[in-house]
Amino acid sequence: FRQSGGGGATEEWCFRPTLERIHRQTITLLRREITPSTPAGFVSFLFRWQGVTGTFRGPGLAATLGRLEGLPLPAEVWERDVLRSRVRDISSESLTRFSSAGSGAWVGSGSGRIRFIARGNGAAYLPAVGAEIPFREPGRRILEFLRNQGASFFSDIREGTKLSLEGMNSGIAELFWNGIVTNDVFAEVTAVRRPARADHPERYERIELVNPHRAPGRSRLMQSARRALRQVPGWTGRWSLVRTGGLMGDPPGEDERARAQAGLLLERYGIVAREFHRREDLLPWGMIAPELARMELRGEIRRGYFVEGLSGMQFALPRAVEELRKVRPEGLQGGVVLLNACDPANPYGPGVDFSAGKEGENPLRVTRSPSCYIAFDAGSPFLLFESSGARIRSIGAARDESVRKGLELFAGLLRLPEALRPFREIVVEYCDDLRPAQSPLGTHLRALGFVGDSNQTMRRDEYA
Repeated sequence: FRQSGGGGATEEWCFRPTLERIHRQTITLLRREITPSTPAGFVSFLFRWQGVTGTFRGPGLAATLGRLEGLPLPAEVWERDVLRSRVRDISSESLTRFSSAGSGAWVGSGSGRIRFIARGNGAAYLPAVGAEIPFREPGRRILEFLRNQGASFFSDIREGTKLSLEGMNSGIAELFWNGIVTNDVFAEVTAVRRPARADHPERYERIELVNPHRAPGRSRLMQSARRALRQVPGWTGRWSLVRTGGLMGDPPGEDERARAQAGLLLERYGIVAREFHRREDLLPWGMIAPELARMELRGEIRRGYFVEGLSGMQFALPRAVEELRKVRPEGLQGGVVLLNACDPANPYGPGVDFSAGKEGENPLRVTRSPSCYIAFDAGSPFLLFESSGARIRSIGAARDESVRKGLELFAGLLRLPEALRPFREIVVEYCDDLRPAQSPLGTHLRALGFVGDSNQTMRRDEYA
């Protein structure tokens, strides 16, 4: 029952129903101690928990990717928005060194989204593959080649499959976005073209030029070759199969998968509600929630109403509860933070309405899109940038200093390295449903180098 005070090995006994009653009453007392946090306090906690920006920077790339493991995000936001806000001196080279060292792999997860999987954890976090996917001819050839030859360079695969560049691009894209193949160079993974319906018939076999001087510019074959050359993911790094023993690890049972995924959600968010599970590509909530309830009964986590505005069934790590208490006094402090709407530290989005039941507050409608950004001040959102800044919306009242800083951070995206820059210019069409020149935000935009256009928009390019 418990260890004796003298440190001896004396055994103590307790009537089991009595122990169960003590355990239930203890859980009830712990739940009553909880005072729910405001949305602003919870956002400040998330920033601190995930190491976002400023003094809360994360400990390093390995720890950051470990906390974000299994999370499918648009490929373009990983380095530019998510990792840059958490890891100092992040670069494509450091990401490549990390994955090339065998620490893990970047796996496609549907159209345009990728996720990081640590070596040996694939079976716990990747969805199982059922029947053989009916790939097209290029995908079948590349898959067969990799099964026979193992990890190979792009040029070796092309030579072995006798595919044209267009066929290689099509096959690799199909295999990658279905989570079948990966590359150990991060830049090559992010360069894989998005799957799209072709407007022209693809030519899979190599093009043999008999007379290259015969109107090459007007030849359909030459145009196809040029287009394919622009879409080649790259010639560096090796392409390999994802579902290998080293990456996938031992296949767990359903209960083990649910336990692993429940632990992953807790490590990622600290406080887990159903709204966050909906954003993930994991087992159904009906399998995750019972495992979280069992963890509470074992005393490993706590359950209660920790955050206002989220669903009632919330689970938290004990250290997350203590961290949330520390953040509350800092609710009116902190600097301005700019987050991409897809960032896991942004709780706003479909299914989350922190204004529910509050009079005079309109719900914040946020599309979790790579072209959407949100500026926060002390945990409260105050500026929403939609469609790469084409529409800017004010949220509540904000200080002029915060507004200027938020606009400055958004304009600073133009100064990123060319490979990361989300756009080459910002064209503001509307500010709070007004033309920029008619909006109070127009004064701040002019101070940042935005100039008016003849069509009543305001523009700033990368050279301003």
